[in-house]
Amino acid sequence: MEPLWHNPELIRHARTEMRPVRMATAAGVSVFLSVLLLLSFFHPGMDTTSTPRDLAAILYTLLASVQASVLCLWCLSSCSQAISSERSLKTFDFIRTTRLTSCELLLGMVFGVPLMAYFVVACTLPFTLALGLYAGFSLFAIAVTYLMMLLVAVVLSLAALTISITTDRPRPGEVILLVILISSASWVTFVSFNDGSPFPGLTAILVVLGLPPLYNVAPGPYGPILRYVPFFNFMVPILFVSIFLYLSTGAWLLLILLRNLKKDREDIRYLSRGQAAGFAAYLNVLFWALLDLRHMGTSFATNISGVYLVLNFFLLYTVGLATLPPLGRLKFWRRLSASSPQFYYSEDGPPWPWMAASAIAAFLLFVFEAAVARHFIPFSEWPVGAVAGLLSVVLVFAVRDVLFLQWCVVKGFQNPVVKGLLFLFLYYVAAFCLAIFLLRSSLAWLTPLGSLGYPDTDSLLAIMFGLVLQIAAAIYLLIAIRRHLTPSAATSAVASAATGS
Repeated sequence: MEPLWHNPELIRHARTEMRPVRMATAAGVSVFLSVLLLLSFFHPGMDTTSTPRDLAAILYTLLASVQASVLCLWCLSSCSQAISSERSLKTFDFIRTTRLTSCELLLGMVFGVPLMAYFVVACTLPFTLALGLYAGFSLFAIAVTYLMMLLVAVVLSLAALTISITTDRPRPGEVILLVILISSASWVTFVSFNDGSPFPGLTAILVVLGLPPLYNVAPGPYGPILRYVPFFNFMVPILFVSIFLYLSTGAWLLLILLRNLKKDREDIRYLSRGQAAGFAAYLNVLFWALLDLRHMGTSFATNISGVYLVLNFFLLYTVGLATLPPLGRLKFWRRLSASSPQFYYSEDGPPWPWMAASAIAAFLLFVFEAAVARHFIPFSEWPVGAVAGLLSVVLVFAVRDVLFLQWCVVKGFQNPVVKGLLFLFLYYVAAFCLAIFLLRSSLAWLTPLGSLGYPDTDSLLAIMFGLVLQIAAAIYLLIAIRRHLTPSAATSAVASAATGS
């Protein structure tokens, strides 16, 4: 691979973005604003009790915050329009047919599309560097700050490109990502000030919380500075957790983009089935990595097990929906023999084996965590048997629902997933109404919620009956899907006649 500065895609965007007049204008405006900011603090008539070093520290913090905001938002905005604008301009075929690899294209886009943002930050960098050194900050702290700024900007660029490959218009992807970003940042800020939170490591999403210890900042009026958080029940610097979160997230986004960058929208599949199951396992590992068990009582095991089940409830449905094959791929799966192992683990068949693999991996991780965390909570306090039973119930219902959505795809509905989800919503509403007004045991027969709590003998029998009923429904859906894909005798005769003629 050629060096980055020889990348043709980067050069193409550099010629588009970095025109001399535009560069001169951006440099002049950014430098002028920086000078005005300096003069507003350092001028002869200013009467203040703060020392020049304190003023330099305030200015450094303000200017670095503005740089980070401009860089991240600019990367988010420009990259969210990169692929969708190519489609709207009818130039996407050049990306699909170019001799450049997906990796070369991606490098050129990530660093080329928001190149003007990097140029603006570079123009104002001498001011922040001089202010930081004058304020007494170490060069190491300043360098780490800007490296983290670069890391966050690159991950946001990858996230924006991931949304851009699936949208026709430039704006919707940008708006969706901005809403998600702002909502998650607000939620994490709330969690960071909650001392009783079982997941203090989530505060590492806000990188700014891990930087003050590098600058030897004293605790402020709003509480102590969070320097260390538990990670796999070991106290580590919060900045290390931030680096891990952003690098791992960037790695998954990179994998998605390398798989799909040159594909048309209808051919895009974010991850293969094995990778989707691996991503579900990664989220489960991350759950246990960020969980703090050091000061929790024995009753905490039951509560956190419930949260873990809810997480895997959504993960199982996500794996199933993300790996639903289109009708064309299902026809290839139909030709496989049922006696062949590939029939069950094919990339073109129904996704239930991969959902089962995700559930098994989740349970094994739960048992492993219970065994490793016995120093904090005894192994006997972890509801291993209950988690196994509830996870099995959730898996059966999730497989049945996803197979129903697969049946909707096979039947050729318009927007089959959306219509299938609406039918499932009506089904669950009807099941709840039936359980409330007529037959209470139908809640366990028809929904996974009937298995919650500590069931007695009658409710346990109802749960077992419900499992048998739903397994039978899943098998029926599999048979119906297989039969619908099998050509009828009349169709085969017509095809044979046409071939013979």
